[in-house]
Amino acid sequence: MDSDLIIQIKNVSYAYLDDGDPTTEEKLALDNVSFDVKRGEFVAIVGSNGSGKSTIAKHMNALLLPTSGSVLVDGMDTKEASETAPWEIRRKVGMVFQNPDNQLVSSVVEDDVAFGPENIGVPSDEIRRRVDEALRLVDMYEHRKKGPHLLSGGQKQRIAIAGVIAMDPECVVFDEPTAMLDPKGRREIMEIIERLHSQGRTVILITHFMEEAAAADRIIVMGNGKLLVDAPPADVFSRDDLGVLNVPFAVSMARKLRENGIDVPADIVTEKKLAEFLCR
Repeated sequence: MDSDLIIQIKNVSYAYLDDGDPTTEEKLALDNVSFDVKRGEFVAIVGSNGSGKSTIAKHMNALLLPTSGSVLVDGMDTKEASETAPWEIRRKVGMVFQNPDNQLVSSVVEDDVAFGPENIGVPSDEIRRRVDEALRLVDMYEHRKKGPHLLSGGQKQRIAIAGVIAMDPECVVFDEPTAMLDPKGRREIMEIIERLHSQGRTVILITHFMEEAAAADRIIVMGNGKLLVDAPPADVFSRDDLGVLNVPFAVSMARKLRENGIDVPADIVTEKKLAEFLCR
């Protein structure tokens, strides 16, 4: 096991029965997928609906187990750990889903954030510290005594993230966390994701929004259950053979500027970096 790697996906295939009907043939949701994630990396996974990106995400903390191949989390094989110590996997890799309402379990915000640590036996004083720290990280500390039903969709998603952070995972997988939010809510969640990464946590982001993927260290493109591309954002967005991708505004604008004689560096793929370059 390479100590620099937190997740290893090795020749993973995953089959499911079409529409849940046991009389139908199995279909491959994942087809021989392999890649590694280093500690502290920010990896985005993109692709069209049905490409397998959410399926591979669920393999990273043993919510799903491979039909063939293996997934290692900090050296632990998820197939073996699912029988002996599944919580060890999920303490290493936390997961935030698309719909925050499906992740909230309590009628008070701070109780909801404390739910995970309480269930793994964290001491009370440490739970208090973790809850307060997690709520401050997502800018929701002032709402700690409220009921989740009183919050907006973006605020609920921030509470869901706080609940995962309170478990103190080394890696957090975000499965389309902004899909149900308005533009303001999406920006707020992305700010939190980038904040977590800047603090040294490993981040894996499943997203349909290329502007979000552009913030990652590298992008994995999935299609029909296969890994199509694994490369830095600038390399991915420079390709013309990936029809599933709509390039971010900054990439499109940089191309037009180059066509008009402005030498914009090829590695500029975010609006922030483009603005910084133009202001210089």
